[in-house]
Amino acid sequence: MGIPRLSQDLYSYAEQVTLGTSIPTSPTPDISTTSLIIDGPSLVYLVYNKLLAYHSLGSFTHSPSIPTYAEINQTLHHLLSDFQNHGAEIQKIFFDGALPKLKRDVRLDRMEKLRRQLETYRQVHAEFPSMTHPHPTPPFESVLWETRAMSTGKLTWPAPPFMVASAIESLRSTRWRNLVHVIPEEADTFCAAAARDSDASILTNDSDLVIHGLGPKARVILLHSIEKKITSPLQVTVIMALALKPRSVAERLKVSSFMRFAFERSLDSSASTAVIRERARDDSRLERHQAEYAAFVKEYSPSLPAQLEFQGCLDDLDPRTAELIVDMAGSAQVYLTPMLEDPSRDSSWTYGAEIRQLAYSLLELTVFKPHNFNFATEHVKKGQRIATVAVPYLPRSHIEEHLVELLQLLDNKTPNSPSALKNSDPVLLLQWYTISFSIVQQKKLIMVKRAPTLLEVTNLCGLSTNTFSSSSPRVSWDATHLLANAQATLYSLRMLKQITHYILSQSNPQLRDEDHSNLLLSLRELHTKLKDMPEIEHLFLDIPNLRFHMRKLDLETRNNALAQLKDILDPCQLTVKNESEYAISHAQDGAGIDGDGEWISKKRKKKRRREPSNASNAVKSTQSTNTFSLLMEE
Repeated sequence: MGIPRLSQDLYSYAEQVTLGTSIPTSPTPDISTTSLIIDGPSLVYLVYNKLLAYHSLGSFTHSPSIPTYAEINQTLHHLLSDFQNHGAEIQKIFFDGALPKLKRDVRLDRMEKLRRQLETYRQVHAEFPSMTHPHPTPPFESVLWETRAMSTGKLTWPAPPFMVASAIESLRSTRWRNLVHVIPEEADTFCAAAARDSDASILTNDSDLVIHGLGPKARVILLHSIEKKITSPLQVTVIMALALKPRSVAERLKVSSFMRFAFERSLDSSASTAVIRERARDDSRLERHQAEYAAFVKEYSPSLPAQLEFQGCLDDLDPRTAELIVDMAGSAQVYLTPMLEDPSRDSSWTYGAEIRQLAYSLLELTVFKPHNFNFATEHVKKGQRIATVAVPYLPRSHIEEHLVELLQLLDNKTPNSPSALKNSDPVLLLQWYTISFSIVQQKKLIMVKRAPTLLEVTNLCGLSTNTFSSSSPRVSWDATHLLANAQATLYSLRMLKQITHYILSQSNPQLRDEDHSNLLLSLRELHTKLKDMPEIEHLFLDIPNLRFHMRKLDLETRNNALAQLKDILDPCQLTVKNESEYAISHAQDGAGIDGDGEWISKKRKKKRRREPSNASNAVKSTQSTNTFSLLMEE
């Protein structure tokens, strides 16, 4: 989200530095930096792009396969180890926990670009390349140091939607866990403030950090420029990179401060560097743009935000959940990145919507009462655009009812989920996907959409006989979309898990009074049920990896799973009920929110129901569309 053209202006002023310990015998001593503050999202995306480029080496006729969460995390750990093994000390790794309102339009533009990227990919690729086995562990040295960046013109999938959250989660179980912080602001602000106080250098791909007031010795090291070299005559490897030192850049540009230069560039992205430099020297321009310049300086001043009370509380959360909590004091905004799905079909975020509504409502009821808003706003792909959906907060009576029903669902679908099971245990994997398919099935029937068949679900999961053969079926768009539906539901449960944990960690006397005793008991029970959810890299698998893990199930477990899925996917056992007054609008046109984001109470148009093609698609009708209560009636 940088200033256009600024990085090009700066490139010629970059100096080469050594990350870690420099080689004393070098004929031209290098500038070295041993203390690093890392912009977490930049580092994760660097690793992802390196892996994508490596995968593309063997894909001359089709697009490269997307890196898995596990691959990304393992490669990230290797890179951090490399930095430390070469003498660099990592002080902090910061991740965005919330972005300012002024960046909202930029974020929506990015979501729209992802939507178009997915749409273009779907138009070009009618099917996926055949792949029967998961990727082996990548050769980290080759990926990180021997693979050139992939051409930006090559069409690929968008990045995995939970990539940064997965990286944070994986780092929490490593020796870097105490260095990782999810902060209630952009990572830039905290990186700059930390560098100002310690003179450490910032490792990032965001050249805008040069604008911030850093320490006199601090540099901004450009991540995309890092490379490993062998020095002579000792034949020792060193990690080199290009770096920008704000004070040196200002001196070479002959401007009083680099802030002035950056401000002028922000006003005009088309002028040459020489023209911008002359404008930055002109004091009369500063007088004419005094108000704009003051606002610009404020934006890039490395003062820590007022929400520091959130710091520490957010470290156990995904950025998406952290931002919701930071925003809840005002108008809560939730940005749901497009899933890796078939863009010509319904948004996968439709599934699990009621779970997210319960999560938002619990947060509003227990932590942020009294509240000036009666709904949260989700930004999500709908049709051929990014739309807004108003999610009304449920009253307490509805919250308690939904909690009871969700707990019953978790009891029924996970009768045996001991905490002793490992994250990667296929039994645990099967249990959570069974829950997600149950919820997806119910939602599709409520919306009068074609529900998945038993054969489709078992083929997707590798439970049917033909997926155990040596020639596993080619991955189809139907299977990809069904998996995205299930994973959107699973991530909604993950959000509920994190919000429940956050609520219980707060010292809220209101929640612990006698009047809320039943609610508190339900929350604690829900937290116990959800805490066994596997980590992202073990749960949000691609289809080859999902099939690979499911094949590890013994015959009895597999047969029991098939019987349970058959019951779940049999629509004859279901009843569809009328819509609640607190239902979420998921119309394609985004109806339900006016231009100012207010909730408008509208009844959905009644669709003419299509006659079922056979008896198995018949559905009885009574009175509520609460997905959880429907599941209880099987």
